[in-house]
Amino acid sequence: MVAAKKLGISTWVSCEPVIDDAEVLKFLQFAEYVDKIKIGKLNYHPSDIDWAEFGYAAENICKARGLNYYIKESLRAEMERTK
Repeated sequence: MVAAKKLGISTWVSCEPVIDDAEVLKFLQFAEYVDKIKIGKLNYHPSDIDWAEFGYAAENICKARGLNYYIKESLRAEMERTK
């Protein structure tokens, strides 16, 4: 990915389905070489992840680092429920 970015190739990463929320948040801390990041929750399977908390944490990191990101609809719905 880093090499592609250095060559001027547009890069993107899809972080979905999120299985390990901590690993995704860690990745976002070092994703400056990615042009677009899509983040979505694990659907149709049980999970102990607090999706709203994860979604806001991911969004805050993306905003703070100036990353171009997109929160998928199902994750955004979880985030909106807690407002």
